[in-house]
Amino acid sequence: ALKEIAAWLVLHPGLSRQDLDDAIWPGMRTLADSRNSAISKLRAWVGRDPLLLADDPQAAYLPPIKGGVYRFNDRVTSDWSQFQGLYQQGMHHDGQDADIALAQALALVRGRPFADVDPAKYIWAEADIQEMISAIVDVAHELAERRRRVRDYRAAAQAVTKGLMVDSASELLYRDLFTICHEMGDRDGLERAAHQLARINTEDGCDSSPETVGLLRTLLKGERSHPTLGSAAS
Repeated sequence: ALKEIAAWLVLHPGLSRQDLDDAIWPGMRTLADSRNSAISKLRAWVGRDPLLLADDPQAAYLPPIKGGVYRFNDRVTSDWSQFQGLYQQGMHHDGQDADIALAQALALVRGRPFADVDPAKYIWAEADIQEMISAIVDVAHELAERRRRVRDYRAAAQAVTKGLMVDSASELLYRDLFTICHEMGDRDGLERAAHQLARINTEDGCDSSPETVGLLRTLLKGERSHPTLGSAAS
C-alpha cells in the first residue's frame, strides 16, 4: 500500500487528504489514525535528504502535512515528471535538441504504465494511465515522423516499436510503420505489419479506420489490402 500512496502523491500534488482517502480506500470509512500511520510509514520508508540538518522539517522527503495536503518535497521526482519535461522540450520545438528530447522521453518508457500492479488496486490510476499512453504515442509518432523525413528509418522504426509497447493497437503508429516499411522497400515487413494489425482487430472485434485501410491499399499499389483489415467480422 505504501507504493500506491507514494504513486498517488507523486501524480496528484496539492490534493487534499480527503482526496487521498477516496483514492486509496474507495468506499471505506478511513480512520485518521490508519491514514496517519500509513503516511508515517511512508515518510520513514522514503527517508530524508542527507544534505539538510536532521532537525530541519523539510529534510524529510515527505514533509509533515501542510494546509491539509501531503506533498513530497521538490527533490522528489519521477520518470513521469521527467517524461513530461522532455515532452515539452521536444514536441513544441524543432531541431536536433528537440529530437534528442523526444528520444530521451521514449527511453524512459519500459512498457505499458502500471502494467505490473495488482488490478484490484490503483483503480484511481485509470485516467493517469490513459494520459500517459496518449502522451507516449504522441511522442513516438512525432519522433518517427521526424526521423522518417530525414530517412533515418531505423530510428523511426524504433520509435514506433516503443510506442506500440504501450498501445499495441494504435492505428496511428501502424500507419507510421506501414509508411516506413514502404519507403524502405520492405514489402515483407509491410505485409507482416498489416497481418499483425488485422489479427489485433479480429481479437478486439473492431475494424480499421478508412484512413488506415486507404493508406495500406495505396502503399500496396492498389492491390487488395489484407482481407480482414477492414472487416473484423469477415
